[in-house]
Amino acid sequence: MSTDGRKDHNDADDPPLVVAVAAPAAAAAAQPRTRTRMTLAERHEALRKSHFELKGGVVNSVATVLTRHTKSSRTVAAFVNKSMATVAAWMLAQTCFLMITHPMKRLKLEEKVSNLACRIIYAVAMSCIVPLILWLLQKPSNIRNMVLKDQASLINMVAPMCYAWAWKDVIAAILRLQSQTEHPEEYWAIAVATAIVAIVVDTLLYHCPAVRRAIKATTATTAKDGEYTSTVSFCQFLLSMPKSLGLAIGYAWNTVLSYPASELKQKVIARLFKFMLQVVYFLIVTFIITTAFKWWHSADSVEQQRKDKDEADDAPHAEKGDHHKHTLDVSQHAKLNLAQRIKEEESKMVHAAGQNFMTALTFVFAWAQLDLVNDFFFAYLMNCASPTVCSYQSNIGFASAITLVFTRWSFILTSEKRNSAWNQASAELTNMALSLNVGWAWSNYCSTAIASAVSTSGLSKPWTYVICSVFVWFFITVLHYKFEVERRAWDRHVHEETLSQGICQA
Repeated sequence: MSTDGRKDHNDADDPPLVVAVAAPAAAAAAQPRTRTRMTLAERHEALRKSHFELKGGVVNSVATVLTRHTKSSRTVAAFVNKSMATVAAWMLAQTCFLMITHPMKRLKLEEKVSNLACRIIYAVAMSCIVPLILWLLQKPSNIRNMVLKDQASLINMVAPMCYAWAWKDVIAAILRLQSQTEHPEEYWAIAVATAIVAIVVDTLLYHCPAVRRAIKATTATTAKDGEYTSTVSFCQFLLSMPKSLGLAIGYAWNTVLSYPASELKQKVIARLFKFMLQVVYFLIVTFIITTAFKWWHSADSVEQQRKDKDEADDAPHAEKGDHHKHTLDVSQHAKLNLAQRIKEEESKMVHAAGQNFMTALTFVFAWAQLDLVNDFFFAYLMNCASPTVCSYQSNIGFASAITLVFTRWSFILTSEKRNSAWNQASAELTNMALSLNVGWAWSNYCSTAIASAVSTSGLSKPWTYVICSVFVWFFITVLHYKFEVERRAWDRHVHEETLSQGICQA
């Protein structure tokens, strides 16, 4: 039959073709049945393999879903916990500062000097109280009551941030001794000197052997619940506090690095141009800090590999004995040991300074990101000089919006895999900055809301801060407890699904 439905001259040959096709089928049927049984066995084996492949695909699919939801839950929990710690640390610092300033007024000091003295008193008090709290609550798992256990974990999370915020306020009070508008050059010189002195002091503290041992002891925690692997003494907690000074050093360096952009913005009248300057500053800071962050991590990993290789090369010599070392003169051997030790100490000093500077740059990046969104919403859209000048309604709207957006953004950054080292460094920096900026946004809302309450309630400012601090801590406690309940429920669900699906846990 042709394509148009008409018959052609080959239609008469159709019956022979059918016979020719049927003949091999008849011949195959006449063969022995052993071949048929082999075919069935092969089909059975193929069916069994496809069954295992299907089962493996289902298990892998379930494992992927559980892993994705677990990562999402942990990302949201860590994000909210860091934001809550930031708000709690700010509230406690402001409340204690106002309570200390009341008796300090009797000394009749200059306001800037009095504020600096109050900040130093609070910072010194936190330097003693925070290690004591961490020492007393280093084993929250020993507490049987779940509410008290979650409260202890919340205090352990907030306490280091309170210490960091206290010393950040000391740096800010030192910089406020000189007016930026009246004497900008002197202000910038003080900022540079403060930043350099802060990082040098922190590096010297890091370089002390006792401090290094204390930091190593306090950072050795279990992966499951974050508790310490062994009992840590109060002195070790006290000596390990310099590891939390990154916020203070970052504030000083942020003042230094953002000074040119702030001076240019003061000379520009149009708010659009001010916002454009802030965008340019943010892009420049992002490129520089991300590149430095990438280079530092690459150099640090190479240095660690070199140290591991040197230790592996020295191990056979230590076991068998190096005859060349025994033949050296005693004085030459002492000189070699002294030179090697000096070189190692210099390397440790440089590494500590670099690590402290990189930590400070992460906060500089966070403040640049916060200044960008603040300038866009408050300065450009709301026509306000700063968030604290705007109303508390605009602040709560802004804080709620960036909480939703930044939480989702943080989840995307942690769930996606980036191939380039530069993109990985950028994602890590951004993820660390997002939670801090959410906490700072809610702190600005609390500041404006309390200022509005003071003007309408008739209460004094210190007592208003006390009442609001108690309420904020109560709210944070309830929210943290709710997150912990959901986390434990999800862990049980993952464990049950793991057992039911036969997924092997790592």
